[in-house]
Amino acid sequence: MRRKDLEAIRQLVSRRRALQGMGAVLGATTLGCGDDAVGGDGTSSGSSGTSDGSTTGTSSSGAGSSSGADGSTSLDPASSSGADSSGGSDSTGEPVDACEGDGGLTPEELLADVDNIVLVIMENRSFDHYFGSTTFLEDWQVEGLTGTESNLDLSGTAIEVFAMDNLEVADPPHDWDPVHASWNDGANDGFVVQHELDHPTTHTEVMGYYVRSQLPILYALAENYTLCDHWHCAVLGPTWPNRFYLHGGSSGGTTSNFPAPTLTNIWDVLSDANISHANYYSDIPWVWGAYANPFVNYTSQIDEFFAAAEAGSLPRFSVIDPNFGLLGGGEGQNDDHPDANVTMGQVFLASIYQALAQSPQWNRCLLIITYDEHGGFYDHVAPPAAVDDEFEFQRMGFRVPSVVIGPHVRRGCVNSNTLEHCSVFATVNTRFGLAPINNRVAQTADLSSCINPSFVGNPQPPVALPQLQARLPELLAVKGPKQSHPEMRQMIAQGKIPVPAHRRHPDASRDIALELISHAQRLGVLKLVD
Repeated sequence: MRRKDLEAIRQLVSRRRALQGMGAVLGATTLGCGDDAVGGDGTSSGSSGTSDGSTTGTSSSGAGSSSGADGSTSLDPASSSGADSSGGSDSTGEPVDACEGDGGLTPEELLADVDNIVLVIMENRSFDHYFGSTTFLEDWQVEGLTGTESNLDLSGTAIEVFAMDNLEVADPPHDWDPVHASWNDGANDGFVVQHELDHPTTHTEVMGYYVRSQLPILYALAENYTLCDHWHCAVLGPTWPNRFYLHGGSSGGTTSNFPAPTLTNIWDVLSDANISHANYYSDIPWVWGAYANPFVNYTSQIDEFFAAAEAGSLPRFSVIDPNFGLLGGGEGQNDDHPDANVTMGQVFLASIYQALAQSPQWNRCLLIITYDEHGGFYDHVAPPAAVDDEFEFQRMGFRVPSVVIGPHVRRGCVNSNTLEHCSVFATVNTRFGLAPINNRVAQTADLSSCINPSFVGNPQPPVALPQLQARLPELLAVKGPKQSHPEMRQMIAQGKIPVPAHRRHPDASRDIALELISHAQRLGVLKLVD
């Protein structure tokens, strides 16, 4: 560890509240959670897992009930018996299953208590890659893996799904053509071959899956709130088209990572409706490049998110961009884009959740965590058709990890309704009474099915999460020269995206990482160890 890093951490921590509690140990290749509780406002102990995919301790998940009419199931069989009968002020008074039914409420009524929608967009992971193993390791009732799925490589050898130890995997191909080749008209059998064409020595990694011990925060959020196991990215293609759908319900026909400055987006709609909004960013906001306009008035640095959450002044709608690793040496990249270490992604997600859990606005918020696209990693579910004005976009993309969180959200449930990135825009429309921007958004389900009608008018306190324990050098480690987000890097190099003055130095990404680590310590979700 460099002396200046230690000093930077000391200075940052000295300006913030002291580190809370005890935590879990992060080893060289796995992330675990300890046994000591940390307060009652969103952090606690959690069970750790072993590197072979087995788990220790107990989990709240279990064999759930069969899917209900609304496509929901329970992770815990006890919660599917209608035991949750706490009636909210706006409910019908009838007993409501914890994971099924709307209690006679409309989508508008279900979302009426939500004043602040927060969307976190991570990068490039598939549902099976992150949560597929929960069917046979956690006994969750999800559309996951059996453990025997396989794809053939170029030699005709079957490569089966497997528990993966590598936390810094190579970046699989995920542009328009290789993604469609992986899909192969619904056979989903081209993942290995496409990766092998680019990475002949690491091509099996696309069939790998992670387990609880490596993703303890996501697993804790998934089993305590609502995991969406049929949330698809919008497009069988790369990052930018999918993010365009997240931000605006369309890519305007764009199939590649190129700017689309004339596209109408959610920011335009919210501005016209005088609804407060912000895009908080860690290093560089994606919208600066995507819409070729670094002078938009709705972007703010992520420190302002933490300050607004603490003060209770978050806007009605906000997007949070992780650290894409675009500046300096890329240390501390936390967007989960390969080859970033997924550990920093867990620190980032824990910090965002905990900031909301401790916020005065918790009782009125809805947190959505999703991934922009599958990143080339295997998923066994064939993407369904979509209603879209653009001919080439009439099919959704592969499933991505997505969790819906908040005081009114169903707890310990799996939502198996078909959802996709436009569901975010649809939710904003439903909650704030806005007209759909296009037919794709109009035909997409909103997230009101994730709300427990018993919690309407009856917000629940935040669920406690595992506390993480980590070594600073591992959090800041860089495997090699950063290759992710080449389009953004090129725009920065060409001066099309201006770098803020205080970030124009070789250690900029490291500084951003240290600032996040300081927030994580202050919030009690992370403890640094020697």
